[in-house]
Amino acid sequence: MNNRIFVGHLKYEVTDDELRDAFAEAGPVANLDVVRDKEGRAKFAFVEMVNGSDAATAIENLTGLEIRGMAIRCEPAKARSQMSGERNREDGNHARPGSRRWA
Repeated sequence: MNNRIFVGHLKYEVTDDELRDAFAEAGPVANLDVVRDKEGRAKFAFVEMVNGSDAATAIENLTGLEIRGMAIRCEPAKARSQMSGERNREDGNHARPGSRRWA
């Protein structure tokens, strides 16, 4: 399993230490990256666990955990190619989402 976890539905004021402490319950945290807006408010985070089994445990146990009154959402982080919307030309899927395919 992937070691990286996407963490969403964060309260704006959440701190790096609060997230690190929450995820440390599932195992050692290798890296934590909280993405913030221009005003410094937390938007979402990526947490990298030391190994995949700890990441799976964290996702299972921490999804829905309330931090500062907000239930966080945890899921395996997608690869960068999936995040940027790149299409896989090998599978023949060249159309944009929602566009029509012509025979």
